[in-house]
Amino acid sequence: MRFHKNVPQKNREYLKGLLAKYEPETAMSEPERQELYEWVAKGRSHYEHGDYVFESNGGLLDFVTARRAVEEQLEWFQGLGEEKQAREDLEENSRIVKEFSNSVQQLNEGLKAEVNLRKNIQIELDKKLAENTNEINNKIKFVVVLQVN
Repeated sequence: MRFHKNVPQKNREYLKGLLAKYEPETAMSEPERQELYEWVAKGRSHYEHGDYVFESNGGLLDFVTARRAVEEQLEWFQGLGEEKQAREDLEENSRIVKEFSNSVQQLNEGLKAEVNLRKNIQIELDKKLAENTNEINNKIKFVVVLQVN
């Protein structure tokens, strides 16, 4: 690890010693290790971090643990955004289904009215046909009667 030039030699030795003790005790991924090295190279201890994340007992978390806690919180907050989006999508889908359902209901009501209208027209046509048929039959009878006489 290369320290920044503004880190005094005395601090470098001290930080290397702390880091040598800390690394075997703490499991970490390679990206976490790289971030830790960059942090320490700037003259900072692994016992500190810039996020001010504390344990439940009030103690300051070490760099890697704090990094993980912050990432976990970020994932949780992003999940809230996804949950909110899913909720909004569900509300939009519900609205669309409701509009569609209303349209289908209006269409059904219109079709029922059309069927009733056609039934009424058919009834009227049947009445007229019956009247006309009776009138024609009566005229035929009259003509037959006249021809017979």
